[in-house]
Order: sequence, then structure tokens, then C-alpha cells
Amino acid sequence: MVVARTKKSTKSTRTNASSGRTSRKANTKASSAKVHNSKTRAQSSRLARSKNFSRKSFRITRNIVITVIVLAMIIVVLSVFFSHITNPENIVHRKIEEITADYYENYWYDIYSKAVEESSDKTIADSLSHYSEKGLNKVTLRTLLLFDGERNASSASTLTHYCDENDTFVKIYPTAPYGKKDYRVEYNYSCIF
Repeated sequence: MVVARTKKSTKSTRTNASSGRTSRKANTKASSAKVHNSKTRAQSSRLARSKNFSRKSFRITRNIVITVIVLAMIIVVLSVFFSHITNPENIVHRKIEEITADYYENYWYDIYSKAVEESSDKTIADSLSHYSEKGLNKVTLRTLLLFDGERNASSASTLTHYCDENDTFVKIYPTAPYGKKDYRVEYNYSCIF
């Protein structure tokens, strides 16, 4: 009986030993599964980070492209705007229009209305109606620059640089009701730009 026990015990030890092996294998499989899971998690977190990085990279790129497009549009608009403002032809035309308005409204009209009031029984409207169709005599650029004590002499260098003083002129047509601001102007430019 003792022998049987020994055999049994041997068997049982073997079984225990084999079960120990089995548990070691199971532990090894479990630990390798944990390692595999941790590797998978690490890979998936790296993948998620790379996707987030990819999304962030895309957003940054998109924002840069939009910014460049907007800046290009602003530059184009500003260049067109400033080229229109700084265009010498526009500057000369605007300055001549300003000087012509000053000449008629603040110089010629005042002198003419005083002369009409002192010399005749006519009103200013009756007197100016005569000029509404044929206009006043042409007023050259030289006259516009030199009237009233050379008030516009500061503009002379710019205007005479581009325009001929004698061939550039304006013709003013008074219109009803013949007030200071009631007129139209024909501009004849003899300018090289």
C-alpha cells in the first residue's frame, strides 16, 4: 500500500507538476496577452495621436491657406485703390476741378454780381441767363493758377508739369437759378501723363 501511495503521490506530484506547468503556461499566455494588449493600446494611442496630429496639421494648413488668400485679396484691393488715388491724371483732374469751383464761386461770381448790382437795373439772374447757352469766355489754366493774388500757386508746379498752361482751359456755363453753385463746366485738358 505504501507503494501505491507513492505512485499516487508521484502521480499527484506529476500532475501537480504538470498542472504547475499548465498554470505557468496559462500565466505566460495571460501575461503575453497583457503585453499584446498593452502593445495594441500603445499602437492605438499612437495612431490616435497621429490622427489628432494629422487633423491639427490639416487645420493649420487650411488656416494658413485662407490667411494667404485673404491677404492677397486685401493687397489687390489696396493696390487698385491707391493706384486710382495716386494716378497723376486723376490728381490733375481733381485739382483743376477744385480750382475751377473756387474761381467761379469765390472770385468771378462775387466780382460779377457786385458789378451788375452797381451798374444796372438787371438782376444777377437776368444778366447770367445770357451766358447759359454760350458760356463765359474760356479760362486757361494759367488764369486759374494766377487769379486772386496767385492763391493756387502751390498747385502750379504739379499742374504745369503735366498740362500746358495755355491749351488747358475750362468753359463755365451758368445755369438757372443762377446762384453761386449753379453752373456746369466743360474741361478741355491738354495734358501728357
